[in-house]
Amino acid sequence: MITGYSKWNRYPEVMNLISLMHHSIVKLNETTISTSLSVCARSWSLENGKQIHGLVLKYGHEDFELVGSALLYLYASCYEIMEAKRVFDELCEKNELVWSLMLVGFVQYSFLSEALKVFEEMSRRGVVEWTTLISGYAKSKDGCQKALELFKMIRKW
Repeated sequence: MITGYSKWNRYPEVMNLISLMHHSIVKLNETTISTSLSVCARSWSLENGKQIHGLVLKYGHEDFELVGSALLYLYASCYEIMEAKRVFDELCEKNELVWSLMLVGFVQYSFLSEALKVFEEMSRRGVVEWTTLISGYAKSKDGCQKALELFKMIRKW
């Protein structure tokens, strides 16, 4: 039901179901939690997201890849980029989605030096997101030269 409500942007119903599940014998699993966190991100409901984050810690779901990426998405979407970075740093496993979310988050909020660090680490791991980084620099006040340098590096890659 939570997934269905989520797809139809029925955010209050999602939060109501989460509350009912939390207060009943039904356990919240990583799918339910990650879907709920994504709903909070899409509706910019940071306070509800933080409450669900508390449940993540209570139930010990913080090590699930799906939950970690949803937490990262929540905080990056709600202008809490340093909290997103903290979640990112604490993740045991970082898949391509998590790396991309962190890169996009830094670019979106013009933390370009941090974005470059993430990009370089992604490159070392064989994951490359050229367009995200180049567009971030191209949009910044003084970043056109760096964007051009990165664009030229694509050929060498």
